Amino acid sequence: MYLAALYPGVTVDQIREQVEWDLKVAPQLMEVEPPTEEQVKVMRTFDPMGVILGSSKQAKPEMFGEYYRKMKRSYTEAKQNLLTC
Repeated sequence: MYLAALYPGVTVDQIREQVEWDLKVAPQLMEVEPPTEEQVKVMRTFDPMGVILGSSKQAKPEMFGEYYRKMKRSYTEAKQNLLTC
């Protein structure tokens, strides 16, 4: 995995502080816009516990029931939102 793009105002050093490996950096970094509020809402809908987005610690086996309930609720809400569009 390597760093290919940054949000405006974010430095390579700030990213390196957040990862636990020797981060490779592309020779020419692109600048990309941060996600919109709507995009963040969609991402959080499909990752309500932050497992993929990285906002949670390593999932523990005893958390599976909580994970399942949150995922089910999140997908149900997403389906309802799509039907009302």
